[in-house]
Amino acid sequence: MTSIEIPSNAVELRTSSPRSAFAMTGWPSVHYGTLFVLAGAGVAARAFFGGTEGMHAPRTIVVVCGAIFALAGLYVAINGIVDIRRKRATAERAAAMPAEPWWWDYPWRPEGIGSDTRREIAKALGFALFFMIFLTPFHWIGFFATHPVPPFAVGAVIFDLMVVAVLARAVRLTLMRRRYGASWLSFKRFPFHPGEPVEVSLDGYGGLSAVPRLTGTLRCVQERYETRGTGRERSTKVICYALWSATMVAERNRNGGFDFTFDVPTDVRVTALAERPARYWELAVNSDDVPGVDYSASFYVPVYGGGR
Repeated sequence: MTSIEIPSNAVELRTSSPRSAFAMTGWPSVHYGTLFVLAGAGVAARAFFGGTEGMHAPRTIVVVCGAIFALAGLYVAINGIVDIRRKRATAERAAAMPAEPWWWDYPWRPEGIGSDTRREIAKALGFALFFMIFLTPFHWIGFFATHPVPPFAVGAVIFDLMVVAVLARAVRLTLMRRRYGASWLSFKRFPFHPGEPVEVSLDGYGGLSAVPRLTGTLRCVQERYETRGTGRERSTKVICYALWSATMVAERNRNGGFDFTFDVPTDVRVTALAERPARYWELAVNSDDVPGVDYSASFYVPVYGGGR
C-alpha cells in the first residue's frame, strides 16, 4: 500500500527479505491466482489432449508453459487463502486481549527466538526450481526452435545467471548452518517497549565458539507496496524501508555468548507482523572474522507499545 507514510530519513533496504510474499493479499490474491490456474490448466489440457494444429512449438513445451501459469497461480491463490485464515485467527485472538498484541501478533516465545535458516534454504531451492521450469520455453525458443529468436536466448541466459546466484545462496546457507548450527537469541525481557533498552543475547556454542566478535544491527522495517517502472515494465513490488537503525559490535562475554544492548527512542513505530504490509523489528548479526563461510543471521525482536 502506497498510502503508508514513510519518513524522509528512512533508508530503502534492497537486500532485505520481506515478510510479505508479494504485493497482494487476501481475496484479490485468491481471485488473481485462480484466473492463472484456470488459464494455465486450460492451455496444458488443450496441448496434452488435443491435436497439434495451430501449435508453433512442440506439445511438451506448450504443456510446460500452461503448467507454469497454473503453478504460479496456485501459489498466489494459496497465499491468499492462508492470509485470509491468518487474519481471521488474529482478529479472534486480538478481541480477547486487545491491549497485549504480543500474544496474538506473532507466535512469540517469551524466552527468545531461533534463526530460520532452514526456511530460507527451502525458499531459495523452491525459487530456483520454479525458475528452471519457467525458463524451459525460453530456452527452446532461443536455442532449439526451427528459427531461434536471439532476444529469448539472451533473456534465458540472464535468468540462468539469476538461478545460479540463488542456488549459490542456498549452498552458502547450507554450509553456514552446517558449520555454525542453529542460532538462538535470548530476550532479557518480553516484550520490549519504545523508550526502553532492547537487551538480547546470542548463544555462542558450536561453530560460533570460534567467532571472537559479532556486529549487530537492530532496525525497524516497514514494508510498503509500491508500483514502479513505466509501460510494460510497470509492476507493484514489496519495498522495505529501515525507519530506525543502530549498530554495535559485541565481544564474547564470559559465558561464551554475545550481548547486545540498544537504546530505543520513545517515538518509534512498533511491531505489526500480522499486518500486510508488515512492520517488524529485526536484529541482523554477522561476522567475517573466521576464514571460510562467514556467519550471518537475522531475528525478529518483539518491540510493542503499551504496558504489560
